[in-house]
Amino acid sequence: MVSDLSPVLFIYFVMMLMKEISKSVLAMFVLSLIVVVFPISPRALAEGPYVEFPPISAEIERFFFDLVQGKWKGSYPLEPDPFSLTLQERKLKEQYWYGSEAVAKVSMDLGMYFSKESGDTFSLKIEFYSNAFLLKLNSAVIPQYRNGVRIGVAPKRVRHVFLKGNQGKGVLLIIPPVFGLYRKGLVVCPRYFLAQTQYDIGELKDSGYALSKVIFYPAATASGRVETARHVAYGRAAIFTSKTVTPPKTFEDVLKAPSPQVRINYQPSKETPYIVGDRDLKDVLGGIKAMVELRLPAGFRRVREATARLLVKRLIWKDPLSVPIDGVKVPVMQGLCYGILRQVDGVEHYS
Repeated sequence: MVSDLSPVLFIYFVMMLMKEISKSVLAMFVLSLIVVVFPISPRALAEGPYVEFPPISAEIERFFFDLVQGKWKGSYPLEPDPFSLTLQERKLKEQYWYGSEAVAKVSMDLGMYFSKESGDTFSLKIEFYSNAFLLKLNSAVIPQYRNGVRIGVAPKRVRHVFLKGNQGKGVLLIIPPVFGLYRKGLVVCPRYFLAQTQYDIGELKDSGYALSKVIFYPAATASGRVETARHVAYGRAAIFTSKTVTPPKTFEDVLKAPSPQVRINYQPSKETPYIVGDRDLKDVLGGIKAMVELRLPAGFRRVREATARLLVKRLIWKDPLSVPIDGVKVPVMQGLCYGILRQVDGVEHYS
C-alpha cells in the first residue's frame, strides 16, 4: 500500500511547490500529465501467465525419430545437468544463501482425440512416468485398458505394442529405448487389425483416423524462502504456460518482507481444459514453466527455473515393420502416425 501511494504523495508535493513558486498553468499541466501517463503502481507492469517457448532442438528431434526407427548408430546426445553451478555461483551460494530454499517442478501429460470424416471418434490419454507410460484408450477391446495400461520402456530396444480398439479404433505404439532422464517419447499410429484369412496372416492397416484435437495436462509447483532476520528481502514464485495450455488461475506469489516465503501450485483457470485444434492437426507444442526468484537486501539474487515442453508432430510411417499380435508377427502398412516428444529442462543462477 505504501509503495503504491508514495509516488502520488511525492508528485502532489512537487505540484504544490511549483504552484507556489511560479503560479504557472503550464507547469501544473505538465505535472498533472505525468500522473496520468505514468503508472503509479509497479504491479501494473506485472507480466501475464503466457510466455513463448522455443521449439525442441532439431538435433534432439532428429535423434528421437531415428531412434524410433532403429536408425540411430551413434552415441546419445549429452544431457547436461540442468542445475549445475559455476565455481563463482557455488561460492555465492555458500556465502550468502545458507538456509534459503528454491524449488521448481514441472510435468505434462497429453490427451489425443482422433476422428474421421464419418464423424466417428476415439481418444487416448498418455501419462508420463520415469520409465513407463500409462495409456488410457477409451475404445479398448479389453475394458481394463480404458482405465489405463502401464507399458514400460525397454533399456536397449524399441518396443512395439498394439492396443486393440472396438470398431477399428486401435493404436500402434512404437516406444524407443531409454534415452535420457529428461527426455521421453513414443510414436502413436491409428491402426486397425485386418484379421488373417485362409491365405494371409493379416495386417495392421491405417484406420483412416486423424488427430483432430489435443489437450495438454500440466502440473507445476514453485516455492522459495530466505532467512534475513529483520531485513527486508524479496521473494517471487511464478508459473507460466504457452498459449496452447490452460493458463493458471493465479500465476504468481510475490512478497517483500523480512524472511519472505512464497509458494504457488498450478491450478487451471477454468474447469474445461483448453483444446487445441478442431480437425486434422499437424504439429503443436505445449509448455509450462515454474520459476522462483529470491533477492537479498544487499542485491544478491537467486533464480531457479524448471520447464517442460511437449511436442506432437505428424508424420507418415513408411519403413517396413512387423509387430506381434496374438503370438504372430503381423506386417504394418504405411500410414499416418504422430511422434510425441517431451523434454524437461532446468536452470539455477546466483548473482
